[in-house]
Amino acid sequence: MSGSLRARLSRALVPVVVGLLLTVALALTLVVERSIRGDFDAELLARARTYAALVEYDVEDGLEFELGDALARLPGDDGDAAHLSIWGPDGAALLDDPALTGLSRQVSEGTFTTPVIFDHALPDGAPSRVVGLRFRARADPGVAAPDGVTLAIARSTARPDAVMRTLYGWFVGLGLASIVAATAAVRGAVRRGLAPVDGLARALERATGFAPLPSASLPDELRPLVTRFNALLGDLERAFARERRFTADVAHELRTPLSVLQSTIELTLTRERAPAEYRDALARLHKSVLSTAALVEDLLLLARLDAGQVPVAREPVPLRALVDDCQRPHAEAAARRRLRFENLVPATLELRSDRDKLRIVVGNLLANAVAYTEEGGWIRVRAGEDVALEVRDSGPPLAAEARARIFDRFWRADEARSADEGHCGIGLSLARSLCEALGLSLALASDGDEVAFQLRPRAREDMSQ
Repeated sequence: MSGSLRARLSRALVPVVVGLLLTVALALTLVVERSIRGDFDAELLARARTYAALVEYDVEDGLEFELGDALARLPGDDGDAAHLSIWGPDGAALLDDPALTGLSRQVSEGTFTTPVIFDHALPDGAPSRVVGLRFRARADPGVAAPDGVTLAIARSTARPDAVMRTLYGWFVGLGLASIVAATAAVRGAVRRGLAPVDGLARALERATGFAPLPSASLPDELRPLVTRFNALLGDLERAFARERRFTADVAHELRTPLSVLQSTIELTLTRERAPAEYRDALARLHKSVLSTAALVEDLLLLARLDAGQVPVAREPVPLRALVDDCQRPHAEAAARRRLRFENLVPATLELRSDRDKLRIVVGNLLANAVAYTEEGGWIRVRAGEDVALEVRDSGPPLAAEARARIFDRFWRADEARSADEGHCGIGLSLARSLCEALGLSLALASDGDEVAFQLRPRAREDMSQ
């Protein structure tokens, strides 16, 4: 459904309000009509019982109506004549009104306490109401009055019908006016109720950059939405800042190896050189290319991890053998720095994970330990009930800034040493992102001078021995 929210709410609410008004008007009409017709029937019934009390019986004259034939057509309170007929038990007419001819059998079904009341068309076609009842005539004490006297009284309903038509006209007019007023009221209420939404829409139109939207004056229903929107704006601002910083860091990191490549090539081309010098230059170029390629591969893997596009396999991985495999590429550097390496992981311990990605995590942790552990120190790898894998070294201890930023991308605790040893500052960040994809947590634990990185599985069933 298209259109503004105000129009949609109005289209939804107006029929409901109009329906309620029509229901109330119809119910009120029925109540008024029933009241008017009930009062009409009650007055006619009271008159019938009054006339029934005027029918008497004596032994000499038999049945007689005290008012006589002169009141066969009785004036009503509103000027409409009432028609009256009375029949004896044998059906003979004690008082006969031509307008009620033929009704003696029908009215004989009523009693004094439970009369019959029905509609009847008068000879001129006018509608009327008839009250009929059967009763025992009044008689002197000791005289057995005959039972089965019937009385019928009819009165035209022209006047109550006219009153009802007038009321119907008023109800229709008031109903139409009420519908128009209700429609305007609903639209006004919707407009006032949606004023905060309109204000929010205008604020959104004027919004620039990542400035948060005001939420103090909003209703309770809108405030959580604006609060969440502001939080998303904050996340976007931080994400853009990270991307800008990431782009700058990548450019900075790539500039160094590219500068080495350029300077080496330019220096080599300045004059003719011996084959050994060319081989030496090509070796330096090859080392720089390998370092750049490794950096690009790590950056691509980080990008895929951020996008959630890295598939993860699940298989039993023997941890001790994996640690030994990851240590071999760093054995020469560790020996050069007189570092003692200990693999204390039980030979039977396995972790259900992705072997290749877990290898990158452990390799980066070991490379970091070999690069930053003090010469003559030690590196110890263990596993147990409390951790899936721990890489601990003898220090030096990390400063507060280092502990806070150790997993930040392109951050390095020792710029000079990292540059000399080919560290670009994304190894630990890559390791943590890979751990998240593998269902592991990677945390830093410092104990005195010692530094430890601990891997913990999120599900204990991943560990087996």
